[in-house]
Amino acid sequence: MTWLQAETVRLGDLLRGKSFVIPAFQRGYAWGPEQVQALLDDIFSPRYTDLGNYFLGAVVLEQESPNRFRVVDGQQRLVTASLLLAALAVKNTALKSFLWLPSGNPVLQLRNRDSEVYGKLLKDPPKARKSSPLGQAMVVLRTFLDSQPAKAQKKLAFTLLEQCELVRIVAPDGGRAFQIFETLNQRGLELSAPDLTKNKFLWSATDEALPEVTQLWGKLEDLLADELPRFLRHFWCAFVEPVSQAQLYEAVRRHLDARAPEQVLELTRALWTSAQHYQVLLNPDDPQVSCPARARRPLELLKSFGAKTCRPLLLLGWRLYPQELSWLARLCEVITVRSRLLTGSVTPAALESAYARTCRLVRERLALELGVSDFDAFGVSALMALNSAVLAELGPLVVEDKKLLSGFKDLRLNRLDQRWRTFLGQLLDLEQSDQLEVKHLLATDLPSSHLKALGLSRAQSQRWLHSPANITFVESGGSLEQSSLEINHSLTKDWDLESLK
Repeated sequence: MTWLQAETVRLGDLLRGKSFVIPAFQRGYAWGPEQVQALLDDIFSPRYTDLGNYFLGAVVLEQESPNRFRVVDGQQRLVTASLLLAALAVKNTALKSFLWLPSGNPVLQLRNRDSEVYGKLLKDPPKARKSSPLGQAMVVLRTFLDSQPAKAQKKLAFTLLEQCELVRIVAPDGGRAFQIFETLNQRGLELSAPDLTKNKFLWSATDEALPEVTQLWGKLEDLLADELPRFLRHFWCAFVEPVSQAQLYEAVRRHLDARAPEQVLELTRALWTSAQHYQVLLNPDDPQVSCPARARRPLELLKSFGAKTCRPLLLLGWRLYPQELSWLARLCEVITVRSRLLTGSVTPAALESAYARTCRLVRERLALELGVSDFDAFGVSALMALNSAVLAELGPLVVEDKKLLSGFKDLRLNRLDQRWRTFLGQLLDLEQSDQLEVKHLLATDLPSSHLKALGLSRAQSQRWLHSPANITFVESGGSLEQSSLEINHSLTKDWDLESLK
């Protein structure tokens, strides 16, 4: 058998007497009104019709039987073209032979989520509603046809079926077809890394596992939405290996290719479990998420600090030993504040690298293998591995109290950004700290009562301007000793009126 067959065909010849199915790994119909309108403008533009044909692009197919194919790539164009045929068939019933098989099934069979809507649109295009991408596409197509004279619509059907051409690529088996799919989408950037990752999971799953794998990926997409790309990378850094966003899909591909198809379901279940944990890391203050009570406050602080590099370690620790999530979150809080916010001595890249090394060390000490290892079986050995790895890789990043206090006293608030102001607002337990200006945290002109308490003249106090060592902090010292912010316990212990002088 040849590696593949490629030929140029007219759309009518492609559809005539054939049936096509969209496999489960494909995303649903996703074209918006602008893309549909652009296709119409191109197909029926005089500059193309005068030339005689229009190139619709390539479709990659896997042949299941002589007249039945799986659509590996090209779904969006084929579905849009079939919707246009359905709209034209309202007045030209002969076109229905390109839409329906003798069995009564559609020539093009879509995924479960789209199948019902698509079937209704084929049967009754005028009832299209904008409640789905498919419905929106049909509304655009109907609006276009309504603007055309009746005679012109017959010509439109001829143009679509006889003058629109595609390159039909038929691969002999699923593996070859997916290789072509990967190449087209990686080079053309038509799909994102999460799209390709999902497709690889669904393609690699066994037939028995495919329904559950498909369902879990749908739940993943619904739960995390725009955060899905970052979650996938953080998950991979936590449980497999450090990887950049650009390298993510290639890392997933290598990993799945080296695993048995039976392991794909366990991998997907692990993804779903950690996705629920990740949702808590994103929104620990949301009453709708199930956040462990003791971990809520430190996770809220990490969110307010914009701390993302610690998430792989939190995901790994939560899965291995959930009882100590609050300890791990407080540790990340201390490291974040001391190493990055206060001193700036550790760059975000260095911090991310340290967290990645910590995760790797934990995996090595437990011989953890994603999709194979039973996380519940590690028990206290998981806690020991976490403790030793944290001490080895993150311990050196924790700034000592003496250096911390020195760095804090030397800060110049007029050089700080909004995140710093937010942090200091939390440090002083002020309400709505994200809305405060520097002047709310440190009076640039101290009240007379404060000057009198310090025994200073107004001129002498000027050297303290833009410094956090001021009466506001001192007067808050008592309450700050009870603060949930770990750094307060170090600062308030040694910070008094005498230290200001």
